[in-house]
Amino acid sequence: MAGYKMPDFALTAINLALIFSYRLLSDGYLLKKSILFLDIFSFFLFLDYTNNFANQTKISMIKYNELISIS
Repeated sequence: MAGYKMPDFALTAINLALIFSYRLLSDGYLLKKSILFLDIFSFFLFLDYTNNFANQTKISMIKYNELISIS
């Protein structure tokens, strides 16, 4: 978990989301929609994070099972 590196596309998407939300907030237009957009976006980032963690856990379990079967 400590070594998780966010993919470049996610960082780019965060930057775009911040620019998008700033422009909406500065105009005072569609305030609720921009907040909803950021909530949905952060949810997908969370899914990406948990998917990566699940894959790492799966790999660890396979390695653990191989060690058990060898010994």
